[in-house]
Amino acid sequence: MRDRIKDIVFQALKELNAELEINIFDELSENTAIYENLESINLLDLIVEIEDLLQKEFGKYIQIADENSMNVEQTIFKTIASTIDGILEKVS
Repeated sequence: MRDRIKDIVFQALKELNAELEINIFDELSENTAIYENLESINLLDLIVEIEDLLQKEFGKYIQIADENSMNVEQTIFKTIASTIDGILEKVS
């Protein structure tokens, strides 16, 4: 399941990278920082894209955003690894 979520997160980041015409996410690894590299509106775009891809993959809506999404201390969106693990907790 973790690999499926990882693929979704990578796909969403690649799409955001192309949409914004930026090179922040050209080379992705689980250590790649997300939160510190995006403006708030772009983080929201990423969250929506991931939620859409999760819905297509699992056949149901899975909310990954919560009151901590924009909190630098508590967000699951610090790195790709923390994002994958945070989503995995919500899916399980």
